[in-house]
Amino acid sequence: PERDSADLVVCCEVMEHLEEPQKALQALQRIATSDLILSVPREPLWRVLNMARGKYVSALGNTPGHLQHWSQRGFVSLASQFFDVVEVVSPLPWTMVHCKPKKRH
Repeated sequence: PERDSADLVVCCEVMEHLEEPQKALQALQRIATSDLILSVPREPLWRVLNMARGKYVSALGNTPGHLQHWSQRGFVSLASQFFDVVEVVSPLPWTMVHCKPKKRH
């Protein structure tokens, strides 16, 4: 394996802060040799829950710094462009995906 690689990479609560998450997923393709775990807030549930607790009301519940907003289906679709998604779990209020590098044909 390359020097900058790992059997397991965990990337939690990061992707929603990035202007270009596709570039991050490309970088993760280079370093994740076996398993990758990603998590993001599940939208629009995340914003609704923020509003319900009176947080970020003027921003309609959007947490400061959140540039991306994914439904579970949308995030799985994005991750699937770069990795084989082997499992999806939805602990409230997140979407978590377990991925493997795409098989080379």
